Amino acid sequence: MIYGVTYKPDVKDIRGSSAIQVIEQLVKKGVDVKFHDPFVDEIVLESNVSMKGVKITDELLGSVGCVLILTDHIVIPVDKIINKLYVDKKYALELNRAKIFFTCGSVFQYPVLKFYEAPAC
Repeated sequence: MIYGVTYKPDVKDIRGSSAIQVIEQLVKKGVDVKFHDPFVDEIVLESNVSMKGVKITDELLGSVGCVLILTDHIVIPVDKIINKLYVDKKYALELNRAKIFFTCGSVFQYPVLKFYEAPAC
């Protein structure tokens, strides 16, 4: 699950959002992507595919492999998602600054893109 799709924290604007690019790439790879953003209810991808945001519930978190925080809104429900967290902003920024790229151990072998917002498993 993707948490946060806006271009910066605590705004409703998705123009130029790297998170949208990440979602598009994951969808192209056949990944069943879900997203939650407290400021955005729906997004439209380049392919004109519309995606509605989901509510964070225990049931949802039990069904996803990980949560990727792509926009660090102040209202992140860390207490709910802490066990599913993959890469937080601070760690991802350090990876980006160091220009470290790696591939997840999944069958799809998704590379991490240069954007700090793009760890993909």
